[in-house]
Amino acid sequence: MTVLFRDYEIIERTHSSKPRFYFALKIFRIFFCHPDIAEGALKLFLPEVFSALT
Repeated sequence: MTVLFRDYEIIERTHSSKPRFYFALKIFRIFFCHPDIAEGALKLFLPEVFSALT
């Protein structure tokens, strides 16, 4: 999860207009390899997206 926090900060700086959108894309990429990690990250950072998916 620490890596995801760091990645979110980087994404926030580089894509300041839509940081959550780009972070969500990153999470979905991770999801295919590590579903448990991606699920936890979605719940933490994008709860409205997670609730829409479940």
